[in-house]
Amino acid sequence: MKLFKNLTLCFSLLFSGFAASAQSIWGGSVVNFVQGTTNLTNPVVEERSNPELALGSTVQSDDMNFVSLGFRGQITIEMSQPIHNGEGPDLKIWETTFEPTSCNLYPERAYIFASQDGCNFISLGLVCQDAQLDLGPLNWAKYIRIIDQSPVNGFRRYGEVDAYDVDAVEGFYLETEMAPTSLQSGFATSVVEYTPGLRKNGTPITVARTNPEMALGIPQGTDVTNFVSLGFGGSLVLGFDFVKFNQPGWDLQFIETSFGNPSCQNYPEKAFIEVSKDLINWSFVEVICLDSYVDVQSVDWFQYIRITDRSAASQFSASADGYDVDGVLTIQDCQTSLSRRVDYDDVLTPDDDVEDVLFPNPFDHTINLNTSEEVEVSIMDYSGRRLQTLKVSEKFEVDLKPGYYYFEVRQKNGTTSMHKLVKR
Repeated sequence: MKLFKNLTLCFSLLFSGFAASAQSIWGGSVVNFVQGTTNLTNPVVEERSNPELALGSTVQSDDMNFVSLGFRGQITIEMSQPIHNGEGPDLKIWETTFEPTSCNLYPERAYIFASQDGCNFISLGLVCQDAQLDLGPLNWAKYIRIIDQSPVNGFRRYGEVDAYDVDAVEGFYLETEMAPTSLQSGFATSVVEYTPGLRKNGTPITVARTNPEMALGIPQGTDVTNFVSLGFGGSLVLGFDFVKFNQPGWDLQFIETSFGNPSCQNYPEKAFIEVSKDLINWSFVEVICLDSYVDVQSVDWFQYIRITDRSAASQFSASADGYDVDGVLTIQDCQTSLSRRVDYDDVLTPDDDVEDVLFPNPFDHTINLNTSEEVEVSIMDYSGRRLQTLKVSEKFEVDLKPGYYYFEVRQKNGTTSMHKLVKR
């Protein structure tokens, strides 16, 4: 009887393997690979470090036909064809763990992400070993990113290990139409929670300033009531359609509304910034004042931010209502056809930057620089996408469409400053 069952199982596996090879979609190329280390902080051995071994169909054996990510390593794979969001699970991550070891005993874990353009990714969840996943809000996907999340101290009985091992990525349905997603990138798109505080005089915030949806979308940057006030001690939790991966330099930009062009010194509206992957675990980033750029260094990625007012009520008038959120933008280097493209108002709310470093403002084509030494100027649009970087001195010309831009000036000593300019 046991032999009969084993033969039946073998035929079943053989048949399912033929069916999968006829309809499945497999990884076609490696877009990016950043390998971590072993749990003993050693490099992963060479035979487990070839990312090409994560491409093509699974072999389902304990041979060295996989790539080890290493702890906190990651790989991004472009599928040979786009995967359609169909009934039930849409893809499977094939992971190699020798012998049938449970996830509790051998917790090789990873976060899985999917994207249509290789730039904007959604999270599909945290998995352990082999896993089947649904594409969720995406109607199709072409890129899969896998980031190791294995607990470094979870393998003590096994000696030296190298975390999540990727054998293959398999898609179950072929996409033919490839209609773009309706998700939006570049700015906060949802209000998760709004808990307003009070004004300094102890009264509720004016109703016109208590609509948290005013913090969504593209900031207006004008002295109009198109923002939400937190109130002293109040908080606001916002979500993004796509996850934001940590990158060198700035990751977020906060646009705050304070009438009359005040500086932080004489009008210190401050906020405590936190980020989260799951709305459960939060990581502190920093305390900001008025308009601010933020570098998120505490996590590798996030999808939610919490803004909590930290303004000192004693430094404001009785009618003051704390930090005012006009909008939050994500800053990313990648640009694709699906990245956000918008036209901006030519009216902006000045902040405490030294505006005469670059002049005139607004400008036509030529910009003057208030320094004789050569500096590096990076030009970014409102969403933080870097458009170009120049080495200039005294003055320079730029070819830009009319709109609102940011200019980062980096001096030879490493000092940087950010300036808002408008192209007529």
